[in-house]
Amino acid sequence: MIVKIIMSNYAMKKGDCTMKRKSFRVLVLSVMLMLLTGCLFRPVEDLYRLPERFPGDESLLREVTKVRRQLELGGNSVEYANIFSGENTTVIQLQDMDGDGHRETAVVFFYVPEEKKSIKIYFFSQIGEDDYQVSGIIEHEATAIYAVDFVDLNGVGKKELVISWQTPGVYQLGAYSLDEQELAQENTMAMDIADPKLEATRLLLSSYNGYSIVDMDGNGQKEIAVVQLDTAGVNSYLELFGYRDGTILSLDSVLLSSGITVLNKIRPNYVDKFVPALYLTSTLMDDSRATDIVTYQDGELTNLTINRDTGISRETLRDYDDVGPTDINSDGILEMPRPKSLPIYGMGSLSDFWLLDWKQYDEYGKSHDVYTTYHNIADGWYLVIPDEWRDKITISRDDSVIGQRTVVFSYWNGFDIPPEPFLSIYQLTGPNRFTRADMDGRFELGGDSTTIYAASFVEGGWDCGLDELELIQNFRLIISSWTD
Repeated sequence: MIVKIIMSNYAMKKGDCTMKRKSFRVLVLSVMLMLLTGCLFRPVEDLYRLPERFPGDESLLREVTKVRRQLELGGNSVEYANIFSGENTTVIQLQDMDGDGHRETAVVFFYVPEEKKSIKIYFFSQIGEDDYQVSGIIEHEATAIYAVDFVDLNGVGKKELVISWQTPGVYQLGAYSLDEQELAQENTMAMDIADPKLEATRLLLSSYNGYSIVDMDGNGQKEIAVVQLDTAGVNSYLELFGYRDGTILSLDSVLLSSGITVLNKIRPNYVDKFVPALYLTSTLMDDSRATDIVTYQDGELTNLTINRDTGISRETLRDYDDVGPTDINSDGILEMPRPKSLPIYGMGSLSDFWLLDWKQYDEYGKSHDVYTTYHNIADGWYLVIPDEWRDKITISRDDSVIGQRTVVFSYWNGFDIPPEPFLSIYQLTGPNRFTRADMDGRFELGGDSTTIYAASFVEGGWDCGLDELELIQNFRLIISSWTD
């Protein structure tokens, strides 16, 4: 749509509906390059200006067109390949493959359904200032690409490719090195695209259920962590691949929680003292949610959270899964929530309100307390709970007023004696939210353009140890909730 708008307005500004073929092709490629490389985030008025010429765009267009025409020989249909996920989803990408700080390589993704190796990735290297020539190719039997990453796996500065190939019901992970051909400035003849010398070297090809590219040993060199799920739910494991002796080898593997049916999320982060770790959250057969924390130390993978007796992570949520691993104290390291249900008056049982005790792991698999929170996911906030409140409070809510959602904190007197309210926190919406926020005894905690959060202490209620300023400091908005 943006391409159409720019082209239309360009024609109108020139006052002529017929543009020369050469100018038109240059314009289309220039706009495409701007879109595909993220350079078109500009003010609206700039959309009506001619795009800046990219060095060598005519040569690149000529070479891309030449490759496409050769692929079409014999009646083949040629499309651009779909890339569904990740940071590199455009069909033409400019990359710095040799690590010299200049994006001199154009990478183009083609799909030729009639051929067995239907995905074809072509590399066009810039020679001189204005010319491009084909310098490499990767081919694979697939219908689409789930994700592609350009990453230095061997630690020498040049980038390799990690590609998630997708065919119906099958995902394969491939890693490739590309030793681009030496192209001479005076060589004006394009290289034969069928020349086998152009093909990249495949370093890895593996099926997978999830993967992450991460520096697991902290040496500045990336590894590939691949998850393989056992359909029987017994022997699911994570395997780590790394570049050694000119190729990619399996460095180690480690079992994950028993009973995994779905891998929900892999999140690279750290444990205490910033030791690299992977947080792998999965759904088990009983619909509970387990998080395995895996580190790679002294050449071995270790599952820090696995219970050796049960084969399941100690960090398993069975009745509460609204929140997962979170950097709750903003120290750069993820913490694990351990929910504790609060009691409910008159029922002799526990309620649907929970406090979360947050634990941070160290590299030895030991956890220590960070602090406790109450998370209100529905209303978008949480409260840091003082230690003095533990085992002394219960929580309820009142949504009887339109545009006002109230959470009531009360002092717990036991199942047979009514609890004593001492604090209310309000989520206020609607046109009269400012009036309700200014009601006697209320003070604001924060908010945005549509919502005000406010609170009030109950006069004569339990002395909870917090004043207004301290409550404001303990109150936090949920910026991004846990999603899979």
